[in-house]
Amino acid sequence: MMGKSFHVPDQAAASTAASGNQELCLPRKYRFVPSNMPDGEAEAEAEAEASDDEGEASVSINPCLVDPLFQDLDRASRFYISHFTDQMCRDLVTYDVPRHNPYRGIVPLIRDHALLLHVIVANSAIHISNVMSKGPGLLNGVPGQYPHHDALMAKQKTLRLLNQAMNDIDAVDPEVVLTAILLSINYELVSSGKDDWKVHVEGAQKLIDYFGLSKRSDLSSAMSALRDHVVSDCLIYYILGSTFSARQPNMGSTTSRYPFLDVLPLLERAEANSYMSCPAFLLQIMLSASHLSNLDMITGFEEEQARYLMERARTFNIDAWAASVQGISSHNDFESRVHVASAHKSAVCLYIHQAVPSANLMDDDSRKRTVEDIIGHLSFILPGNLLLKGTSWPTFIAGAES
Repeated sequence: MMGKSFHVPDQAAASTAASGNQELCLPRKYRFVPSNMPDGEAEAEAEAEASDDEGEASVSINPCLVDPLFQDLDRASRFYISHFTDQMCRDLVTYDVPRHNPYRGIVPLIRDHALLLHVIVANSAIHISNVMSKGPGLLNGVPGQYPHHDALMAKQKTLRLLNQAMNDIDAVDPEVVLTAILLSINYELVSSGKDDWKVHVEGAQKLIDYFGLSKRSDLSSAMSALRDHVVSDCLIYYILGSTFSARQPNMGSTTSRYPFLDVLPLLERAEANSYMSCPAFLLQIMLSASHLSNLDMITGFEEEQARYLMERARTFNIDAWAASVQGISSHNDFESRVHVASAHKSAVCLYIHQAVPSANLMDDDSRKRTVEDIIGHLSFILPGNLLLKGTSWPTFIAGAES
């Protein structure tokens, strides 16, 4: 992969993941803003990108409540942090309830980590910009500056700080950097939906592999919960990217051909409140099937692997899983959990067939019934149901087959 490389000191190499990597090749995205670019030049670049997209009028805001933690921040930054806390944090999990949304623990960290400050501002500003594009009356208290302009400015600063962090990787907090990468993925998806988010996924994959983050358990309970959810969500994006793309992300020479096949325990730790509401067991099957779909040649051995994956998916006990994740919602969501997970289960079966069509795992009637099963289960998840945010992938798979 094109991108920056750096040498790993001997003692650091000895303490990295079992792969024994000696250098970390980083996505080209993190070179977008050179680390030595003056702030004025970076801002000018952001302004040039924003010049064609600014709105027609600014809107005054009501003063934000000032937490002592944020007294040194400007008014707009405080507003964007407030928006992230009030609106965006709840979208990163299924249920935004006390002690079960570790993403709320990000905000206090911005005092010591400018990287998190800028990526939070970027996410909030681009989200506000999108909402305002549907009608300026949909949001009250928007900063006087154009939100899209603010988003681009914060994005530039985020990329520059990511570049600096990656150039001194052994001196940074990997959980903080990975959190910034995850929020950068969210930014790109909210901003345009184009493939830029996949570059960040590659960066997350390399960072997780380099530090062995999927296996670490040496943090406090609060940071451990944040780490588990951040790593899990990065892995989910990696898995989804693998199923959407005709190619696997470029792994370079420092990673295994099939990364992340042993992360089921971590995915299970975060699955109860993951925004996707997909059983970790099925996510791992999706990942294995995506590896088969990207092979240049399919032999009888790979076809047998596909049959094995299909059998594992079909026999997965959805009711037992739905019962195991009860307790986060204030109401009984068992039936909704069953419907969303069942839609994922049928979509996974359909995807395995699509990944290795030569195995003939489904005939035309079976595919039609599977699509109908997905649609039937999803029809029970009505607007207002918080599990609705986890239905996009099975909807996509059913639509692709229809």
